Formats: sequence, structure tokens, C-alpha cells
Amino acid sequence: REKVIPETTPRGVIASRVSLLASLRAGASLQTRHMDQGARVTIAGGRCSVEMKSPKGAVTSSFRAPDATGKGWSFAVNPGYLVDAAKAVGGSKVRLADTGDDLSPIVIEAPGGGDVTTVTMPHRMH
Repeated sequence: REKVIPETTPRGVIASRVSLLASLRAGASLQTRHMDQGARVTIAGGRCSVEMKSPKGAVTSSFRAPDATGKGWSFAVNPGYLVDAAKAVGGSKVRLADTGDDLSPIVIEAPGGGDVTTVTMPHRMH
């Protein structure tokens, strides 16, 4: 059986939970009630950027994420799922990580582990 939570997540970033949630909320006015238009999260050059698109337009928000590990990376995700995961983890910081494979699950957890580990599946964004 395949595991849902990857055993290792060599590529990741530790980010401010408040900054991540604020970036997701910056584009909330563009989203439908179900927030199904998607968000693209890009981690590179010591920054984390969140771009949200809809037929109404696009909003990009970014914040410092100086301790990113691995090569720059990007994934698309339902922003509602990412908000729920970041809220569940709690604390001031969250770690976003994956295995480095195309469309691998995004693990959201407290830095160094903790009581809550969430997994969000990315998707292709058109």
C-alpha cells in the first residue's frame, strides 16, 4: 500500500502562518464561494508568492521565506484547503514541503513536527 503522507520531504519552506493566510486572503475577493479557481504558490529566492486567479482578474502577494530548502518550486492548490491546513497546524510558523516529484502531496506541519500534520493534494492549474 502507498502511504498518504510521504516519509521524506526534502523540499520545503518554513513560513509565517499569518503571512501565508494574509496572502491567501488578499485574493479572496476574486474567488468563488467554493474557492475553486486555484492558487499558485511559488517558493524561490527567499520569498513565498501566492497568485490567485479568477475570471475577474489576478492578485499576487508575497512575503519573506528566507529558509527555503532545495531548488525553487511551485505548486497549484485549492486555497481553501491550504487555509484549513494552516489553521489546523496552528502556531506562528508552518512548514510547506513535498518530495520534489511532479504533483506530489504538499505536507503542511509545524516546523520540527508536532501534533498536527496535514496533506493537501496539488492540482494542475489552467
